[in-house]
Amino acid sequence: MSFIRLPSLNKNFFKNLTRDILSGVEAELWSRIDPAENINTPKRDAENFKPGDINIDNISLVSADGKRAHDIMPYVTEIHIYENIVYPSMFCEITIADSIRLYEDFPLTTNEFITLAIQTPGRDKNEYRFAINRIGDKVTQQNNKIVTYTLQLVSTELKASSASPIIKQFKGTISDFVRSILTEDLGTRKKINIEPSTGIIDKTTGVRFPFALIHEHAMDADNRRDNNGVYVFFENKHGYNLVTYEKLIKDGKKELRFGSDKRFEFTPIRNADASDVKFRNILAYNQSKFCDAIDIVSGGGLNVTATPWTPATGFGEIARFRESQEGASQPTTDTNGTALVGTDFIRQYERNSVVNMLIAVNTETRPNSNIAEVLVKRENFLRKLQQIEAQIFIYGDTNLAVGDLVECSFPTSSDAENDPGETRLDSGNYLITHLRHMILNTDRPQHVIACNLMKAGMLGK
Repeated sequence: MSFIRLPSLNKNFFKNLTRDILSGVEAELWSRIDPAENINTPKRDAENFKPGDINIDNISLVSADGKRAHDIMPYVTEIHIYENIVYPSMFCEITIADSIRLYEDFPLTTNEFITLAIQTPGRDKNEYRFAINRIGDKVTQQNNKIVTYTLQLVSTELKASSASPIIKQFKGTISDFVRSILTEDLGTRKKINIEPSTGIIDKTTGVRFPFALIHEHAMDADNRRDNNGVYVFFENKHGYNLVTYEKLIKDGKKELRFGSDKRFEFTPIRNADASDVKFRNILAYNQSKFCDAIDIVSGGGLNVTATPWTPATGFGEIARFRESQEGASQPTTDTNGTALVGTDFIRQYERNSVVNMLIAVNTETRPNSNIAEVLVKRENFLRKLQQIEAQIFIYGDTNLAVGDLVECSFPTSSDAENDPGETRLDSGNYLITHLRHMILNTDRPQHVIACNLMKAGMLGK
């Protein structure tokens, strides 16, 4: 079986966004976005919309056979929905204040489902169907009448496949292979967005779980027609996606140019009365990483050595490439490691440390004569993408999803209170890599979103 260790995103980055992200401001934000007037109408239309409003149309508990359903909206106090660009499935947590002993009358065995529908007034409605994966500990309140617990939910395909490993015989492209698993083995009815890949595989897999097979082959996908883009597989509110980061950024830039309102700004108005805060104001933000990518690239920071190695023969070759500022892969050695450039070039571009990769390749099942160059370009692309990372807190919007490109404007650090301007490298286009909907189900439901962002390019444009 062909296996290749490809560059991946730093998982520690995604750990920055937990239930405690920006915990010092979360309680204050909830109080600020809740206007003083009492609105008893359960639904609000676009004309009466205020930032943070959300319509919760449905929260139902459905039995495993689909024959029983129970409206649990009156008992749900919180909803947290997670999308992550490096995870194959969406997740959800709902907190229940159970005053009717629902878990006894409608026994929860983790074989049930939760259906959920939410909508920001004037926006698209998001409808979800999750499988119950785990039931949290039950806590009885002092009055002994209300029991609170959390239901941990996952996508139905992930739950169904967790006990059903498969063996798959296939010949074709990796993009077709992934589509086949989703439709034939997982039977998903969700939308599938797949960017065609190049290169044919011909293999019979071992016994593996479907999502494990998808992960391995998504990491192995390439597209020689489109500059060997970096593929990623994830689920968001639109469905399942196998696309390149380059396409996400390219499509996002096009959307921003042609009227998208996915533009956010952080201004001094954040300290004003809630009624003065606009829908697209950034309520709080944290810049977790900031580097001058231009300096790194010009200093030779994108030098990578890739060594393809065939386990059957023990044969290996060395290929070193440097990506130019124009994005082209420039070889600096031949396959024996002999330098192809002069000492002046080495002094200018190789003074930074070099990333080394050892790749095991079975050429019988996946012939790829340019695998070293492909991996170098992927590694360099991800290193550039990770130069600037941030987290933002914004008002809820059911149109947002992981994989979207948004434009963020931050004030200069020298005079953040009075300067509505933007910094050169801090502001610009960002890719949403992790998104968490946080919804309070009260008399007037409220919705905010926490996002992890990565800068889309050295200049963000």
